[in-house]
Amino acid sequence: MTTSYSSVHIRKFIPLLIRILIFQKGDHVELLDSTISLRVRPACVEKVIGTRIHVRISQIFFDRYRTNDDDSQVRSLLFWMDQDSPLIFPVGWALKVGYKLEANDDYIKHAKEVSIKANDSEYEKHENPSPSKMCIKTEAADDIMWEKGMKLEVLDPLDTWKELRVSTVMEIGFDGDEMESDPVPIHSSSELLFPVGYAQKYGIRLKGPKNTGLFDWTVYLKKCNAIAAPEKLFNTFNDDVLNDFKIGAKLEATDMCEPHLICPATVAGHHGRLLRIEYDGWASNYDQLFDYRSANIFPLGWCEMYGYKLEAPRVSHAPKKKRKKICKDNVEKDISA
Repeated sequence: MTTSYSSVHIRKFIPLLIRILIFQKGDHVELLDSTISLRVRPACVEKVIGTRIHVRISQIFFDRYRTNDDDSQVRSLLFWMDQDSPLIFPVGWALKVGYKLEANDDYIKHAKEVSIKANDSEYEKHENPSPSKMCIKTEAADDIMWEKGMKLEVLDPLDTWKELRVSTVMEIGFDGDEMESDPVPIHSSSELLFPVGYAQKYGIRLKGPKNTGLFDWTVYLKKCNAIAAPEKLFNTFNDDVLNDFKIGAKLEATDMCEPHLICPATVAGHHGRLLRIEYDGWASNYDQLFDYRSANIFPLGWCEMYGYKLEAPRVSHAPKKKRKKICKDNVEKDISA
């Protein structure tokens, strides 16, 4: 029996496949902690496969360096991610923008020297080739500028990748109790930023601040005496691009909650420029959202081409296995949760 299915045409991935490689083995970087978003730790690139990099937290730069970590501790210090991940920054970045740097005095002294010597343009040109990694620069769109206090919606890179969040330009901070304790640095041109009303327009769940009940932007903006960030500041797209990502088409996709995994996947829905990606064999509550230009979705055969392990689809009739990790909360939540 022959099974026929469509896949996303490889030409749509050509810009990703021919990207310039930024990192090489041995490069030192600073890594934003995915569980404590105010904390940055020194790290080192251990392996490069295509544009994916394997990064290890550099324990030698900690005051208490442990050499006898058990397997679980070691795994917590290792991370696979795309080279343009919003979690990677150049040496000296944390001190330059005022984030907590968890490191010993020797590293902090070195990082301080680097941050003093580097001005913004040098950082962007040399230390940090990917513009998505700079969060302190703002850009104009027809003389319209980002302003502190503007409201927007964000696909949180530290959350479940299945909903947008009500947010405020601080740099970027999430509204509610987490505003001061859970900010995330995101470049002003990032594909993770959306205008007010995007979630409602395209049928995506919007997570509002705690204790707001049924969230309404009009009421909330009035209550906060705030303005929505103008739509001209956000990425735009042509509906035609979605023709190349037909619903039901096959591809390979990173599990953003366990980013070392790349899995067989299917385009399950369109939400504006966001694609809802279903991991083959997994229930819909594990679906994740990706911008159609995301560097974390790949054409069929990418893993084989680069020698990267492709996870097998979950077989529905096999004994149910416990998923290793659920990214913060991979179950449906009320809007006000």
